[in-house]
This record gives sequence, structure tokens and C-alpha cells, in this order.
Amino acid sequence: MKTSAGILLFFAAAACSPSVPSQPTWVDNVRPILAATCIRCHSPPYIAGVPVSFRLDKYDNDVAPDLAIDDDDEPEPVDGARVLAQTIADSVSAERMPPRFPLTGRQIDVLTAWAQVDAPQGARENDNPPTMSVVGDIQASPGVAGLSYVIEDPDGDIVTGLILADPGGGADPIRATNELFVGRDWVNFDLPTGDYDLSAELDDGTETVSVDLGQVQVP
Repeated sequence: MKTSAGILLFFAAAACSPSVPSQPTWVDNVRPILAATCIRCHSPPYIAGVPVSFRLDKYDNDVAPDLAIDDDDEPEPVDGARVLAQTIADSVSAERMPPRFPLTGRQIDVLTAWAQVDAPQGARENDNPPTMSVVGDIQASPGVAGLSYVIEDPDGDIVTGLILADPGGGADPIRATNELFVGRDWVNFDLPTGDYDLSAELDDGTETVSVDLGQVQVP
């Protein structure tokens, strides 16, 4: 009887497991998997010696400050997850990645299916953009600024972001931080002496929005 009951429980659990969508999308199916298992290494600030020429927290390709991967000091192109869809599927299917905490069979099937249907981004209905607010005052000391922040998303999406510092006068904004993530935290960033307008670019998987954060004078 115990054996029969165990078999019944096994099949009941199998029947309750969610099926793999026929048209998985980045927003609904893929980004949550990568956020839980892959982007801790494969996004700025990169860790564990992973390649810096691609990132798995972004759907589209990106451009990053000089990554010291060649002899010039120019910004570098960085591949996003969309163009790596088949590479991702091959790596997880062969169990080469992730090196720890292997994916479930369903997660592997979702990533494989996504590559097979040409890696659609998808979109959310009634999507609400993420927000970012500064908690307290922006701090500054010689060559350094810092602030406490909260990033939220009404839809519960995974959100990443970065802070830009605009010195004005027609100069290009400085990418002041590596990635920020949803929630509350404190961040310090190096800036040359000057006055800056700070803003954040936030990505919830469907769009990137800009949020004004205020001004800072760095002595």
C-alpha cells in the first residue's frame, strides 16, 4: 500500500508540474530563469573570471565603457541574451552551465524552446514602468559620491539599472555605476570634481526608462 501510494503521489506531482510554453518569451519565461541562476556572474560587475563581452541580464546588445579587452580605450560592444539564445540552450543542455546548482529539466526545456522560436522578447499587458528614488541626501566627498536608493516595480518584474552623471556643457554623461538591482541598497561611485545631474536608466525586461535622481557637487 505504501508503495502504491508513493507511485500515485509521484504521478500527481508530475501532472501538476507546469508545461513548457510553445512560444516562451524573454519577459515571461527566460529572464526569470537567468536572473535566478546566471546573471550573478554574467552581468556587471562580472565575477568568477567570466567573459566580459556578453551579459545575460539584458535582452538586446549593449555598449560598455572600455573593458580592456583590446589595445584602445574606446567603449566596447557587449552581446545581449537575444543573440546568445542558441549558445545558452546548448550550454545548459550539455550541463556546462551553470557550473553550480544545475537547472531543472523544465528550465532547460524552456531555454531550448526559446532559442528554437528565435528568442522573442514578448511584452506585458498593462505594464507599469519601474521607479527609483533616492533615500535621504546624496553624499559627496573628494572624487566620490554616494546615495541610498530604492528600486521598485509595480508588476514585480526583475529590474536592473545604472546611474549616469551628466557634467553638462555638451559632454557625454559618465556611466557612474555598474548594475543596480531591484530593492534597497547604498552605492558609491567615483566622479571627477564637478557638478553633475544624476539620472538612472532602469530596465524591467520590456523597456528602459530614465529617472531623474537630483544633483551632486563633487569636491
